[in-house]
Amino acid sequence: MRIAVLNPKSEFSNELQAKLNNLGDITYTESRREYPIEELTKLVNGAEILAVDPDNLGGFEKAKEPLTKVMEALPNLKGLALSTTAYGWIDLGYCKKRKIPVSNVPGYSLESVAEHALALMLNLAKRIMVTDRKTREGRYQLEMGFELKGKTLGIIGLGNIGSRMAELAQGIGMKVISYNRSPRNKPGVEMVTLPELLRQADAISLHVTDSDEAKNMINNDSLSLSDEKRSDYC
Repeated sequence: MRIAVLNPKSEFSNELQAKLNNLGDITYTESRREYPIEELTKLVNGAEILAVDPDNLGGFEKAKEPLTKVMEALPNLKGLALSTTAYGWIDLGYCKKRKIPVSNVPGYSLESVAEHALALMLNLAKRIMVTDRKTREGRYQLEMGFELKGKTLGIIGLGNIGSRMAELAQGIGMKVISYNRSPRNKPGVEMVTLPELLRQADAISLHVTDSDEAKNMINNDSLSLSDEKRSDYC
């Protein structure tokens, strides 16, 4: 079986390389740079399994069209393996039409992403970045910020990462409410509608799939519902 991996070989341990070699003939890209379509199509020629990363396709925002063109050049393609949790950057309709199975990595970087989201929220609440920039410019000024304990966090998307974010927020004493497109039962988390979340939340953490459905979910109209709660931070 011919397998094309759109990641450099150097990113895989010897153990993982050995496992891949047991599956078939493996081809890797040389780097994470964006490849021209012609070059990428030639590189993956004859592949039956395509393991893809958006970097070689121009990133999340640009990857859909070039990836579809690459797949069109692979008549024997039997599977598409994504290196990401998100799958909004591929053409699922095209894959469904050709009956190409698609796999993703739903638990990828769960802890890292949730902790990063919490760090960004703490940064805003404590005005860390503002203070740092002013200090570097020789304009130090005490920025008080505010405490998150007792505040309400609204989580949009209560999947794996959103659920972990809820646990971290509860750990620092925040009340957590959430909106999810399908019902979820998470201890200590009150499920509400999206308008209710926007009206009640002091802070909002967005954890939804990159898809057409999610685009413009948060915009000027939806944020206008949170005007009464909004501070200097959004």
